[in-house]
Amino acid sequence: MQQKDSKSNIDASDVHWVVNDSGELGVEIGGRYFFLYKGESLEYEDPKHDDATPMLVRTVGKREFGETQWPQKWIKAGRREDRYTETLIFHPGLSDGKPEDGDWRPL
Repeated sequence: MQQKDSKSNIDASDVHWVVNDSGELGVEIGGRYFFLYKGESLEYEDPKHDDATPMLVRTVGKREFGETQWPQKWIKAGRREDRYTETLIFHPGLSDGKPEDGDWRPL
């Protein structure tokens, strides 16, 4: 198990993968829920659907989203490659941040 970082005090056991009833993949950390949305983290202020019913959430199954979540390119192709090297295309006015924010860098 990974040691807790002295800056964040969070380790992998503090992150719980979830899915909501809109089919969105997310994580629960410290009782807060964050969902993957357009490359960002979406936290619902009032988690209700358009019809005012409460949004539901549950843990993700072992292979429900695959062993890993594949990029859309691999999903469309129906197969994975040895490495994912797709360049992120920056669209002024649509993309957030700066063009270089999407450059590959060491993990």
